Amino acid sequence: MKNNMHVALRYSVMIGMMYLPAKTFAACGDPVAPQVNWSHCNKVDERLVGEHLIGANLQGSNLAGAELMDAMLIGANLSGANLRNADLRDAVLLEADLKKADLTGANLGGANLAGADLFGAKMEDAVMENARLDGARWHTGEWCAPDSIGSCR
Repeated sequence: MKNNMHVALRYSVMIGMMYLPAKTFAACGDPVAPQVNWSHCNKVDERLVGEHLIGANLQGSNLAGAELMDAMLIGANLSGANLRNADLRDAVLLEADLKKADLTGANLGGANLAGADLFGAKMEDAVMENARLDGARWHTGEWCAPDSIGSCR
């Protein structure tokens, strides 16, 4: 009886495993596309000017020095990403997740960060001139007021 229960349990587990969704892994060589999964990829100095990365998973990626001017990063996950000295001028980062991202020396001039989450981000020497921050959560945890431009009010 004990043996039969063990076999039945083992069989049930095997059948159940067949129905589990496959885990999605980053394919760092995948082409630029909305919702691309480049989590934890090395994209240092990558040229992504004007690219559409809407909903992309860039969590923990190394984008140091990347050229992301005019890029569409709406709803993108950039949490924990290294964006040191990246050029994000005029990029659209509406509702983007930038929690704990390293934005040291990044240029976000004219970028639209409305509704973005920057909590815990490193912002030393980041250029924020004319950046829109309406309803964004600032790196200190405070919420930016409507019409916050260049700094969180």
